[in-house]
Amino acid sequence: MEQHADEALRKATLPATPADYKIELPADFKPPAGVEMKLNPADPAFEAARNWAHAQGIDQAAFSELIGVYGAHQAREHATIQAAAAAEVAKDGRQRPAAG
Repeated sequence: MEQHADEALRKATLPATPADYKIELPADFKPPAGVEMKLNPADPAFEAARNWAHAQGIDQAAFSELIGVYGAHQAREHATIQAAAAAEVAKDGRQRPAAG
């Protein structure tokens, strides 16, 4: 009976439709230093994520955790690209002859 009550409570906390899932990072999300994390709720990938979450019966809190996993991946990728670009600029700067 307790399991049935838990399941009923969980279902009551689910967004009514896939579109009702908010694209938001968890409150404790911390991107790497120097990386600003902005999500575009209109990104078509989020529509697929919302549909999947709704079909799986995922609540908003768990969905936000999933968005946090995605956000962490994106932030690490961005930081890696920034570091590689900075390394190339530094390398390029050493190879240029002095102007004069």
